[in-house]
Amino acid sequence: MQASAILPPTCLNPCEGSEPSQGSTMLKGVTFLPRAHKTLGLLLTLILAAVAAPGGDYAAAAAPPRPHYELRLDLDLERNVLTAVQTVDYTNPTTATLGSLVFHVIPAYHGAFALTSASVDSQVVTPTLDGIVLELSLPRSLPPGQATQVVLRYRLNLPPSDGRFGAANGIIALGDWFPVLAVYQGGWDRHRYTAIGDAFLADLADYDVYLTTSQPATVAATGEVVTQQGRDWQLRARQVRDFALAVSTRYQVQSKDLNGVTLSIYYPPEQAPEAAEALVIGAEAVRWYVDRLGPYPYPNLGIAVTGYKTPIHNAQEHPCLVFLRSDMLAGSRTNLRILTAHELAHQWFYAMVGNDQLHDPWLDEALVTAISLDFFRQRYPGEYAELWTIWGDFRHSTPVNRGIYDFPNGTTYFAAVYRQGATFLRELSEAMGETAYWQGLKNYFETQRFRLARPQDFFRAMRAAAPQVDLLPLYRRYFDYPFLQYTRLTLDVEAPANGAWAGARLPLRLEADAPYVQVQALLDDQPLAAGNRLEAITLPAALPAGEHTLLLIADDDGLNRVERRLTFTVVPPTATPTTSPPRPSPTRVGEEAASTATPSPAPLHPLDDRWAVWRLVGAVAVIAAVSLLVAGWRLIRK
Repeated sequence: MQASAILPPTCLNPCEGSEPSQGSTMLKGVTFLPRAHKTLGLLLTLILAAVAAPGGDYAAAAAPPRPHYELRLDLDLERNVLTAVQTVDYTNPTTATLGSLVFHVIPAYHGAFALTSASVDSQVVTPTLDGIVLELSLPRSLPPGQATQVVLRYRLNLPPSDGRFGAANGIIALGDWFPVLAVYQGGWDRHRYTAIGDAFLADLADYDVYLTTSQPATVAATGEVVTQQGRDWQLRARQVRDFALAVSTRYQVQSKDLNGVTLSIYYPPEQAPEAAEALVIGAEAVRWYVDRLGPYPYPNLGIAVTGYKTPIHNAQEHPCLVFLRSDMLAGSRTNLRILTAHELAHQWFYAMVGNDQLHDPWLDEALVTAISLDFFRQRYPGEYAELWTIWGDFRHSTPVNRGIYDFPNGTTYFAAVYRQGATFLRELSEAMGETAYWQGLKNYFETQRFRLARPQDFFRAMRAAAPQVDLLPLYRRYFDYPFLQYTRLTLDVEAPANGAWAGARLPLRLEADAPYVQVQALLDDQPLAAGNRLEAITLPAALPAGEHTLLLIADDDGLNRVERRLTFTVVPPTATPTTSPPRPSPTRVGEEAASTATPSPAPLHPLDDRWAVWRLVGAVAVIAAVSLLVAGWRLIRK
């Protein structure tokens, strides 16, 4: 069925990027400048920013841009073959100089991936593929803050669908289907794939996707439609963890408006009644989550029904789009309702608040299970009682904090992470009280949105919402994280006895039972010192006169974090006259007043004036910038 006028789900970045500046070049939707010009422009921008900064104030460094993916796709709906040209613009956000880039290619696990060519900055490279880990050695090392561009050409021979990837029943499901940059945390993540759980981990990125289908079709996608003409679709998404597509010539669509958010379901015509039921429950669940957790930031949200040949995965979450396997709609209404509510809750925990799904899957799955059951309890109390009779009496000996590689099969994974995790959260709610519990969840969502959250972040948010309740025994009953054993952390600082702050060495008194405690010192919001169990800090010898703030933070990377803030004032130096005033002469009485007046203090040396210092630094920086520009221009002309 042709439905080319129907728009797919939209994902808009709340902070859209600016339009390309004049003089820049557009190529396949990517704005860029020639590399030499970019380098010179970056140098000049940094130098001018330093010159323009007021005395003593330092502008915070801007975060590197998110990775940008451009995907040009040709999808053969008859042969179930996808041909792709993928361009990735990557700026090194780490503090390490990188010698290679690593991608995860989930289709390689299914034997569906065939790489045609790869290049880095227009130089052909030969990657290595180990399981799902695709590594490209860089022709030149990539220092922190520097950019590179990777182009991959490949083909996907889509296998029979398992519910989240492949083709079946006239529907193509593309979930976790393209090479995605690995996460770098002290080194590239090189995890292996497993069908248990969600073996995916990715940072936020921006996407521009150009899709051409072999025949007119309806497309559900993570992305807003920029243009759509016949078989050609241009899609865009900003600040999302992955990009998913579901494509079919059979799709029909129903939609609801939820206070400016359009919720749509894409389904084959024979499942129209069940799709309508899923749309109703989905709309109710989204409203409920918004009220209790926080806003859904994108204008559209989609539910795509997928076909299957091998029924492995019942459903799958993606940003702005969830997959429901078609037989899930044909089962019991209770199962359809709870599954729909569960998957949509992942927009809050996974799509917005990210987590390590490999090693801490409970941090999204247990939370999503618990809050969808809470929704069910209020909306369908009779059906909830039946569900919780099964779930609430469940106890398992395995701690909740196990990773996907710790389970022999999906059944034990589901039992420990979903069921036991939900049981923990129900007890947590009872211990804290409903109001404090939901306040803690809301605080956790607000502080960790668009981040990769850690278990510590969740535990701290819940403790802060109910400080009068000792939650540690409950935490320890369900989890065996080592950091749960650390309970003591205090930090104090000694002020200089003589009140002389400039150049002073300030001893720190730290007491902690954790082996590692990161101590940071910030002076006027600028980093001063950091390290494990710092014993002292030294203030700069040249402190400008005026009020200053010293902030000390100690964090044991567990439940405990303390701050000490100290405000002090540096008094400006008093100038001393270099000569004594002349003695008054008795014969020149008329000049006595002038001769005995306090002389003006000697002028300060230019280097004693911090503004003069900045002017001097600025002048030197401008001269250096001009020299660099001239040299760069000569190089370009050659």
